Amino acid sequence: MSILDEWQNPAWRGTPCTSDAWPFSPDIAVFEARRAIGQLVRTLGEANPSGLESSDVDPVLRYIRAARDLEKIMGAIRKDLVAEARARGLTWEMIGRSEGTGRRAAHNAYSDGLPDGRLEQLRDRAVA
Repeated sequence: MSILDEWQNPAWRGTPCTSDAWPFSPDIAVFEARRAIGQLVRTLGEANPSGLESSDVDPVLRYIRAARDLEKIMGAIRKDLVAEARARGLTWEMIGRSEGTGRRAAHNAYSDGLPDGRLEQLRDRAVA
């Protein structure tokens, strides 16, 4: 049974997200994603322990929200990486292959580029 099958199984009996063992997976990408979500939950909880929303009665709801937030953040980071790749002269075909798509799909998804000044802002942060 794959990890996706476990998530879709209504009788899921996996490791609870609040367990220290939750991040562990033989799939390194799953491990890193779970670890990042858990860290985000802990960091946000420490930063604002009394400001939990009413929807946070069950800890798994904090993990769901953190996963959603991380997904949005990763989308922005992906756009930054594509802009950097284009600035380095990499082709849409190369970018598409790294995304698991083709040249046209990558171009359609990212050709709008970054807002004015974003690439310079990223360069400044990298140097600082």
